Amino acid sequence: MNLHAELDRCLMCGMCSQQCPTYGLTADENESPRGRIALIRALDNGQLNISDKLVAHLEHCTGCRACEDFCPSAVRFEAIMDSARALITNQRPQP
Repeated sequence: MNLHAELDRCLMCGMCSQQCPTYGLTADENESPRGRIALIRALDNGQLNISDKLVAHLEHCTGCRACEDFCPSAVRFEAIMDSARALITNQRPQP
């Protein structure tokens, strides 16, 4: 999967947010699929550094994939999350 291409498929319409359990609990954009995609895009572009807060937002995703069912662009959110986890593992200093 090409991460850049998959990120670019997201129209940022927000239809996914209403299906996301973590967004439903927090009403925090960073806890929605759209918000996580924005964070991952910024990380991938070097505009955002890996931080505990960033990792927490990504880890809060339940992996339910309900967002994928409502995405008009058929964004493969799970594949994006897998790529983000690999980016973090490769870039984050190990203790």
